[in-house]
Amino acid sequence: MCLLLEIGMLVMGVVTLIKGRVALSRARIVTGAPAYIIGALLILPIPLLIGLGMILSVLLISQGIGPEEVAREAARRFGFLDLVIVVGVAVICFILGLCYGVDEATVAARRKPAEEEDPAPDWIDAEERS
Repeated sequence: MCLLLEIGMLVMGVVTLIKGRVALSRARIVTGAPAYIIGALLILPIPLLIGLGMILSVLLISQGIGPEEVAREAARRFGFLDLVIVVGVAVICFILGLCYGVDEATVAARRKPAEEEDPAPDWIDAEERS
């Protein structure tokens, strides 16, 4: 189950990094730099757990433990650690989203004046604009 959550977080993180926005609900979204940070954090659990697994395996093998025991010991230690990291990152991303999220109407209002601006430079006379 935790693996499915990790894969979902990975996909959501990649989509967030590509789009530059993440939706917390239908009306609340995060855009810009906070969205990119949330996207990077959502991708973090899988590489972090792979690195920790490699370090743990090297440490156990250096103690003279056989491959079968290494697999059992790593599975025992990583069961809880995996859950803590995944849930911790998800909670941190949700809190960041709540802090930086705005209503979609606010985002649309921010974009609207920029779209309605006259693209002509100031030095062009009003007669030349029309």
